[in-house]
Amino acid sequence: MKVTGYQLREAIKRQVQRCEMAKDVFRGSYVGFDGEDKDPVAAGTMFYEAGTSVALLQAAQQRYNDRVTVTHKGEPITLAVAVKLIGHLGAYEKEWRMIASQKKERSYGSDPTLSRDTTKIYAKRLISTDTAFAVAEAAGKDAAALRSAIATANNTELDIDLPETLFS
Repeated sequence: MKVTGYQLREAIKRQVQRCEMAKDVFRGSYVGFDGEDKDPVAAGTMFYEAGTSVALLQAAQQRYNDRVTVTHKGEPITLAVAVKLIGHLGAYEKEWRMIASQKKERSYGSDPTLSRDTTKIYAKRLISTDTAFAVAEAAGKDAAALRSAIATANNTELDIDLPETLFS
């Protein structure tokens, strides 16, 4: 069956929801009052099958992500690596933005004119705000380019051996 990364992602979401609902039904099925129509075996089977569907789809998604490639900094990488890398790139950008936006901490003696003891040595900023801002901007552009490449790659159709019932 031909599928895209988006189709796999959405099918996984639906099956995870189905699994959660089946788990709730199962948990409530093993006790009941006379006259209630509860079947713990059927509810347990539904829970088991939903979990199996999630596992099959996640394994198919990993195969898909290993077969589709994107370009990052001029080099081809698998979609699997790109998806794992994007979180790191976002954190990297965030850290540089934090450094770029830090103000002087007057209360901790970073301004020698506010100190009476001129014999103390204070730590100095090792990177300029402008440099930190430039690195943050470059990191942001890199992350945005990778997000765009991931989005485009997720539209790639591949033949993956899965039953169509997992997508309904």
